[in-house]
Amino acid sequence: DRAIQILSRTPGADPSALGRDYVKGFCKNCAHVKVLRFPTVRQEQEGFLGGASQSSYLQSLLLSEDTAENAFVYLMLHAADRFRQTHGHFPGKFDDGVQEDVGGVKSIVSSALSEAGLPTIPVAEEYVQELCRCGAGEIHTVAAVVGGIVAEEAIKLLTEQFVPLSGTLVYNAIRSTTLRIGKF
Repeated sequence: DRAIQILSRTPGADPSALGRDYVKGFCKNCAHVKVLRFPTVRQEQEGFLGGASQSSYLQSLLLSEDTAENAFVYLMLHAADRFRQTHGHFPGKFDDGVQEDVGGVKSIVSSALSEAGLPTIPVAEEYVQELCRCGAGEIHTVAAVVGGIVAEEAIKLLTEQFVPLSGTLVYNAIRSTTLRIGKF
């Protein structure tokens, strides 16, 4: 009752909206309340190698045996986005320009690593070839897995019951593994 009286004095508060059961339930569970902050898609795209802490974090992922492959997939996806921004289409979209696109993607990956102050790592030829071969297409099974993950996260947000993933989830369909990237 005391909590309801204090809350009803808050400017703009509607005392009739504060039911006794609601306040009691909140007070009972307030130890588990978390504030979640997520970057926007634009912040993620613009700052994926921005800042020293993000660069060192990505470097640790790229140099770790357990996470290197998935971190490289993350880097390749950003390279594909940069390629699209530069050339107006995704790499491999046109059959007659696939080999040219392979060189362009390798160049983007190398320049992105050097911009971030990361050591140049060998660009895995198989990943670049596969990225350019698919030409921004999607495989149905990959779409189904990613769609299931997105649906699960949407349910978490809508029901306000579990803590949603933070950061970026990278799904490597070649190895059937995932990696969460980001310290958000």
